[in-house]
Amino acid sequence: MKAKYSALWSLLKKANLKTWMLTLAVILTCIEVISIVMQPRVTQHLINQLGGEGFPIQTAIMLGILLIGASIVSGFNAWLLGKVGQDFVMQTRIRIYGSLLRVPVIEFERERAAEPASRLMSDAKLISSFVSMRLKVFISGFLILIGSIIQLWLIDAILTNMIFVCIALAFAIIVPLSSKIMYTSRSIQTKEAVIVGYLAEMFSQIRLLKVFSAERREEQWASEKFKSLNEENVREVYFTSMLAPVTTSLFSVALVVILATASLRLVEGQMTLGSLIAYIMYLFHIVGPVEQLTLFMSSLNKTAGAAIRLAELENIPHEKYQGLAITNGLQDISIQNLQFRYPDQAKDILNINSLQFPAGKVTAIVGHSGSGKSTLFTLLNRLYESRGIYYGDVDITDINLTQWRSKISNVAQDTPVLAGSVRFNLNYGLDKDASDIKCIESLKSAELWAFLKDKEGLDTRVGEDGVNLSGGQKQRLAIARAILHNPDILLLDEATSALDSATETAISHSLSQLMKGRTTIIATHRLHTMNTYDQIVMMSKGNVLNVGSHQYLLKNCPAYRDLIEQQMKIDNFVVRAI
Repeated sequence: MKAKYSALWSLLKKANLKTWMLTLAVILTCIEVISIVMQPRVTQHLINQLGGEGFPIQTAIMLGILLIGASIVSGFNAWLLGKVGQDFVMQTRIRIYGSLLRVPVIEFERERAAEPASRLMSDAKLISSFVSMRLKVFISGFLILIGSIIQLWLIDAILTNMIFVCIALAFAIIVPLSSKIMYTSRSIQTKEAVIVGYLAEMFSQIRLLKVFSAERREEQWASEKFKSLNEENVREVYFTSMLAPVTTSLFSVALVVILATASLRLVEGQMTLGSLIAYIMYLFHIVGPVEQLTLFMSSLNKTAGAAIRLAELENIPHEKYQGLAITNGLQDISIQNLQFRYPDQAKDILNINSLQFPAGKVTAIVGHSGSGKSTLFTLLNRLYESRGIYYGDVDITDINLTQWRSKISNVAQDTPVLAGSVRFNLNYGLDKDASDIKCIESLKSAELWAFLKDKEGLDTRVGEDGVNLSGGQKQRLAIARAILHNPDILLLDEATSALDSATETAISHSLSQLMKGRTTIIATHRLHTMNTYDQIVMMSKGNVLNVGSHQYLLKNCPAYRDLIEQQMKIDNFVVRAI
């Protein structure tokens, strides 16, 4: 039992909820319980005094104070616990989101990115609802139940023994059903996260869906998933719907028997009318909390399932951020005995014995698709960790991760663009936003400002995934961002692949200026600029075949010579086709 709810308890402790608010909520709950429990007793005295001389004004006033006071305290307490619940949601979402940002990339590649988002939003809200509503109702209901049973015992012990039998039977039904509800609820939450993740992906790729006429296929997939989810929901409704009717039926039967017995005792003079009315009021005080107890157990088990899922997110190991600080100037990047394979692959995708990227120089990496160029860039960015890459004489995995990544700017062939303004995209990752003047200068250098100034300038909205920009414009935005960030190391992965020849020529000067004084590594298929690079690395199937200048490789590397000839044939074919 402890293990089943340990995740929920851990999340509640980590939230650091305000002690004074919780203490005040407990005090208000006790006041509310005392007021409710005392109402039948005061009613008993009021009825018994009605046969005497005069109207019992003091008793009536006391009953009114108890009734009104309990309502006011209950309302304020509900607001207070509601605020506590929202504070829990806020703190939990902030903490777990921050934790997720620090987990390795591989964890997001194992499932759709929207699934953690679904857990973070819906599961945290479920726990908040439990804290702000169910927990308060349970605590007050439990205390009312105990207080009412004590009062019932004082009024008539014989009748009260029947209550215990009903409570024991209710628990015998509640416990096994609640366990089934927990596991069913966890299955529902998992399936909902999968569906939300898939739907988010499909809506973000709606153009792909439509151009391939995949509406029917997606509709069929959704139908199957929604039906499966519906089966789990119906199963949960079945178990939940059984709780209240069964327990209520037990108490209804017991109530009839108890009222009949109490009526006989009233006739025989063993009870007063006031005592009978008070007893009946206490009975109703018991029925309500027992029904709430069944709902509480159902909610508790659903919440426990949500807490386990949130704990799974929070417990994913983080990347290694701690490390050595880089205090020296620009250093050579070298590779020694690097072997790397992705976790789901059986053989190495990179196997490099020795390679050096001189500081402040431009190195081009060429090779056919699948030769390992992009994977090497992934390792340089430390999106995957593998020892064997050195900055100076220090393995980059031993360097402080934040400082290492701050030294690098990337321009990729599949340029990521965030929904928002051009200004937002340019400044993304900077500790402090650059001035508008510097932003515009970087856009001019990337040959993008002429397009933007006729729109809304830096406030131009790029749309989700840069849908309002062409492929070439997205790459120019990435180049402008690299210029603005002013890095020590520049990684260009097919940086001009989406640019036409005229635009490529126009920004080549800007790229040349950007490369000066920086260690630049370029992965490219375009070979017409090979003479401009300090060195060229020819790769094939994860191995380095040769390193040298363009002329050197033409003479000494057959694979490079073949690659050049193939590119020339492609270029000539394109020219003839045009």
